[in-house]
Amino acid sequence: YQGVFIAIFPNNGFFGIGGRLTQKCIVAGKVLKNDSSVFFGMDVLFHFTDAIEGANLIKFQETLSESDLFTFRNRLKYTKMDMHWRKLNGEPIRVPIAQQVEDAILHETALGNRLKVCIGTDSQVYGNDIEFATVIVFLREGRGGFMYIASQTLRQRMGLKERLLHEVTLSIQVAYSICDLLDRYRVDLEVHADINTNPGFKSNTALSEAMGYILSMGFVFKAKPDSFASTSCANKVV
Repeated sequence: YQGVFIAIFPNNGFFGIGGRLTQKCIVAGKVLKNDSSVFFGMDVLFHFTDAIEGANLIKFQETLSESDLFTFRNRLKYTKMDMHWRKLNGEPIRVPIAQQVEDAILHETALGNRLKVCIGTDSQVYGNDIEFATVIVFLREGRGGFMYIASQTLRQRMGLKERLLHEVTLSIQVAYSICDLLDRYRVDLEVHADINTNPGFKSNTALSEAMGYILSMGFVFKAKPDSFASTSCANKVV
């Protein structure tokens, strides 16, 4: 019986500047059936936050190859775009999403509802465009739920693996923006990825990178068949 022990530490002095693990440290253990590398192949292009600015951003870009630098700049530009949120009925949300989330928590708590938040993203290719939909799903314990939706369109060619990891990047961006708020009100948070754990499916090629990225940020990770926020909720509105 063999296993692999993997430890993830805060990277304050590396590219983890401002990351969630600088606020909280967790230990996650997994026993793997296959003795293959899981976290060591993680794409560094997905490890950036708004804290990587100025000199730090310049130094970071100097470490990339020309092709990776082009991809990084496009993704950085895209993920910094404002996300315009709406409710399922199409009603636009005109306040910052963190404020909307806090108002929802206070309202539901006053009604006696216990909440859990799940965040996920799905995408579809339409000609030369890729449309992404990110959702914040609120689950009321035993009483259904509701969600907020943000849609974005990117005109860029992407392979399947890159598109799936870009979905994860968008979900992490949203999760990171509201995680402190959820911690304050003791609301559990999960990040869902539209990725299959079965190696027989093409999306499985992105599993190790997506899992490593989400866990390294300190979030609970869910993949298919348990990632309903991305595979069901976001899929319905993309």
